[in-house]
Amino acid sequence: MPLLFWMKRKNSTDLQLKMFLTRIGANAKAIITGDMTQVDLPRNQKSGLATAVRILQNIDGIAHIQLDEEDVVRHRLVKHILRAYNREHEKEFPEQHAPIPITKKEKPKE
Repeated sequence: MPLLFWMKRKNSTDLQLKMFLTRIGANAKAIITGDMTQVDLPRNQKSGLATAVRILQNIDGIAHIQLDEEDVVRHRLVKHILRAYNREHEKEFPEQHAPIPITKKEKPKE
């Protein structure tokens, strides 16, 4: 069974994500990663990863795992640094922090 990894896709467009996702083979599995807190796109362009997370969340067989500062395994101060930056970003861009109703799902049924 082929396993496809597409790493750091935070700056992918909708079209790029759709192109990748619609080419997954019949017996393949795909893993896409991206840190939505580090999107570097122009203000007028949305991250395709954010769109995919939103529109694909209720499809059986697709799982989404969202990590947070509790999952960071680095220097003990990194969690505090991340929290401080997140609070500042939420103040500066409150419209970007509307909660996306995502939960950690169980492994998809095969």
